[in-house]
Amino acid sequence: MASHRRSPNHRLRLLVTEARLTHEALARHVNRLAALRGQATRYDRTSVSHWLAGTRPRSFTVELLCHALSERLGRPVTAFDAGFPAAQAHGGDAGALDAVARLGDLAGAEADPRHRAAARAVPFRPGAPVPGGPAERAPGDDPREPADLGLEIRSMRDTAAFCAFHLDAFGGGYTRTVLAGYLADVVTPWLRRRGEEPGHRALFAGAAQLAHLLAQSAADMGAEGQAQQAHEISLALAAHAGDRRLYAIGLRALSGQALRLGAPGSALRLAETAAETVPSTASPGTHAYVLTQCALGQAMTGLPRTAVRTLLRAERWLERADSAAGPFTHYAHADFAYQQAQVLRALGESGPALHAYELSLREREAHRNRTRVLTLASTAELHLAQGRLDEACALWHQCLDDAPRVHSQQVAQRVAGIRHELGPYRRSPVVAELWARVISGAERSSGADGGRSVRPQWSHDRPSDDGRRTGSPA
Repeated sequence: MASHRRSPNHRLRLLVTEARLTHEALARHVNRLAALRGQATRYDRTSVSHWLAGTRPRSFTVELLCHALSERLGRPVTAFDAGFPAAQAHGGDAGALDAVARLGDLAGAEADPRHRAAARAVPFRPGAPVPGGPAERAPGDDPREPADLGLEIRSMRDTAAFCAFHLDAFGGGYTRTVLAGYLADVVTPWLRRRGEEPGHRALFAGAAQLAHLLAQSAADMGAEGQAQQAHEISLALAAHAGDRRLYAIGLRALSGQALRLGAPGSALRLAETAAETVPSTASPGTHAYVLTQCALGQAMTGLPRTAVRTLLRAERWLERADSAAGPFTHYAHADFAYQQAQVLRALGESGPALHAYELSLREREAHRNRTRVLTLASTAELHLAQGRLDEACALWHQCLDDAPRVHSQQVAQRVAGIRHELGPYRRSPVVAELWARVISGAERSSGADGGRSVRPQWSHDRPSDDGRRTGSPA
């Protein structure tokens, strides 16, 4: 067999020279950026020498290296600019191995109490690129699940169903670490050991679902950077699995995150890419699920007529959907009604939006405490905006009844927001009892967390995407 000689990376050497960085300084810069993302790396001048000699680091390190050079040079530096073009031969396998390594790092950091705080404090990166989409299946690539991997695949599906239920019933605080431990200790070793066997793509699809749920759990607890990382890993795993449906669901989730963090343009681009990616063979619920996010993005970026047309398309898809429930397969009518309300509210249609919120509450399953509280809060806010103080207070009382059952930062923010909403009305007799409950709860929360307050994240002109079932159909 012929040996493969590495070629020196002249592009990288020119950039390092232009940046006037020593090898040691560049290594320190890369380590610092990794630490900001909750990863512990120990690169030194020898590592940089290897890269300059032609060794290709994993994709995560290439991304950090480009980031470091971009900061130093004051212009964007791509992987190609730095001498790391996309791998040609076995590129998908290299990408899969990198995704597995990143999954192990991310889940391991969350599962380990020593590294958990740093992993959760990773900052969100606006405009970060997403992993490339799934390639077309090769001729003869058997999409069926292999019998000898049946137990592993069943275990992942059962865990996904269990965690999706608990996320919606009790919040991300009860699922994030459970998911991380399972991914780090069970799933990642499976992917490393059995990831090259015939039919192994089903394993990667299962891991993509679990990484998606980890991302949603992290986002529910306010760890947006950690959630973004988990979503990116989920997309890479789905791409390797060749699962365009899962990949589109992941893009839709990233779109919701971008909208929640105040980037409607990015949210719309992600949602539209998701809609273009969904295969025609996907379930009607999946099509509806992706299109509702497109409609919300369009409404938030000044495209009202397009938003209405897209919402009607989503509704027609939903009419064709069956009633089979399950994570990643079903889009509940309660979730569609909530998203419909968000779109209508963004379009200034308060009356129809209120009707859709109330429909969502009537249709919502009893166990879904987290999404129920979020929907109650949205409905109460809209009642108040229309001058119906009594109705708003009644709904907020229900929020306070249900919120203690849920460990969710998003829920905590919405409960904290009640005080802000009621401020102008605090002297009204209608508000007195509710105000007392809110103040009492805030004092208990302040005493429990050392006096730190929770700032409400909601604003009336920026609907969030919190009220749908996490993992439905995603």
